[in-house]
Amino acid sequence: MIQWNIIGQSSAQTAETAKEYFHGFVVYYRPKPTKESIENEISFMDSLLGEPFDSHVKVRDVATSTTKYEDESSTLIASYDTPILMPLTEKEKNVDEDCIAAFSETMNVKPAVFKHFQDSILSLYNCKRIQFTTEGELKENEKSTYNFVYYLIKEDCYDVKYITASSEAEPFCASSWMQNADYNVVQETFERNPQWENSLVIIDVTGSMSPYIGKTMSWVKATQDSSQISAFVFFNDGDATPHNKKITGRVGGIYSVVNESFSSVYSEMKSTMRKGGGGDCPENNVEATIKGTDEFPECDEIIMVADNWATPRDMKFTSQLKKPVHVILCGGSMGINEAYIQLAYDTRGSVHTIEEDLNMREIKPGKQFKVGSSYFTLVNGRIVRAKHK
Repeated sequence: MIQWNIIGQSSAQTAETAKEYFHGFVVYYRPKPTKESIENEISFMDSLLGEPFDSHVKVRDVATSTTKYEDESSTLIASYDTPILMPLTEKEKNVDEDCIAAFSETMNVKPAVFKHFQDSILSLYNCKRIQFTTEGELKENEKSTYNFVYYLIKEDCYDVKYITASSEAEPFCASSWMQNADYNVVQETFERNPQWENSLVIIDVTGSMSPYIGKTMSWVKATQDSSQISAFVFFNDGDATPHNKKITGRVGGIYSVVNESFSSVYSEMKSTMRKGGGGDCPENNVEATIKGTDEFPECDEIIMVADNWATPRDMKFTSQLKKPVHVILCGGSMGINEAYIQLAYDTRGSVHTIEEDLNMREIKPGKQFKVGSSYFTLVNGRIVRAKHK
């Protein structure tokens, strides 16, 4: 799938100055996960899950909290406060104040621990507008106090108005775990469907899914006593098996855990992430679901948490699924991958986005239906894209 962003540049007053602007295409590829990037993602999720549940699971304009995060060598005290006054450059003067969020953190840790956390922030946020200061003399094996602040442009502000006002988007963080409501899609879907109980949840934990996984784990931690989820299956598309060695239907990298304690669930999830981050685009969703339903046949509901941008490599095995599959799509705001609609239709299940639920049993041949911003229809048992009439 391709996400297109069309940017208009309207600041030029004459044809000559307009010629100086960039005209063309800029292509960004999804980065391939590495061991380092996976560790950075896990480190940030550890920090995220150390926070109180309600400061992360719901999107808030102002979030203030103090949390202690402990490991063998340090204690992290992090405070998030917004708004923070941000010095603007001349090109940034017209940016709407409501579009800016800022976060400050104070850490009292050993230098090596701070360096790991700093690398995580820089890797996940791609921040250039970030300020680090230290207090006192830094010593290798002693704790020191570190202060830093980083600024975010809220994601719904990346529009023509902002680009026109400022061509310097790069000083800001590229994305925010706190601001993207779509990351809450699993929680929102379960809350809309309280009838789902004794559920088996199959989750893609490849690298591109980490923001959704982090928010989902926050919700799981806070609702541990709920009867909605009985077991989890995590899959990573093959445990780092080379692409040319993957055999469809036998790719592997699938691990399961009973939802008896959050620590066991979270530990199994991180272990699965570390064993492989995917790499190539297709994933072994159906294989993981078959294995999960074989291991937990007593579960009443089958929930697949899927990466909308990665098509299942093993759709030909869908007929082996004997229960309806409810597909929760992560990353569906810019368009829907019809392969997941097909999977839900073939199993008489449903499709879910951050805003809506679609029961595939209600779909009729030749009739258009809408998922997100895309239109589809059913032709000879196949889901195809349709032009809206």
